[in-house]
Amino acid sequence: MTSMVTFSVRIEKEVKDALDKAAEDDDRKPTAYLRLMLTRHLQETGYLPKKKKG
Repeated sequence: MTSMVTFSVRIEKEVKDALDKAAEDDDRKPTAYLRLMLTRHLQETGYLPKKKKG
């Protein structure tokens, strides 16, 4: 099981509003959507290893 930590960040209201809309469109909560987008970005840029499929 992966351990989780709490991380606070300040963002502009327009960014938060866009995050809320994107998360809603993807049927996710904003925190889950942000975690998904951050993880994907870090994997694509080589900062986080990609998970093996299957």
